Amino acid sequence: MTLADFGPPPPPLPPLTLTLCRYLGVTLLTFTFLFLHYIPSPEKRGPGIRFILILSFGFAAVAGYRVYGEEGVGEVEKEGAFKTLIVQGATCALAVAAIAASTRKEKKKKKKKN
Repeated sequence: MTLADFGPPPPPLPPLTLTLCRYLGVTLLTFTFLFLHYIPSPEKRGPGIRFILILSFGFAAVAGYRVYGEEGVGEVEKEGAFKTLIVQGATCALAVAAIAASTRKEKKKKKKKN
């Protein structure tokens, strides 16, 4: 299989789009640093997981709008947005489960102290 099997190459991205993609990349690297800083620390774990939940929900909302709400989107773009929606939806579900699990542990600790 060669690159020619996938069809003609896509047109180059407009400069503004390329610049915005670079800014998003730097932003996501910063978020990754924050996640790695917050999650290992037990006292900072809750805010870190809530931060992940907010970010992944935002990404899932954008992808969901692209798949179900936006008109004039090609099939390839819809397929990519749908995959993003699945990944971000799973991330949201994991974050909610992590928040629920940490809340249960905190409640058990409070009951043992009383």
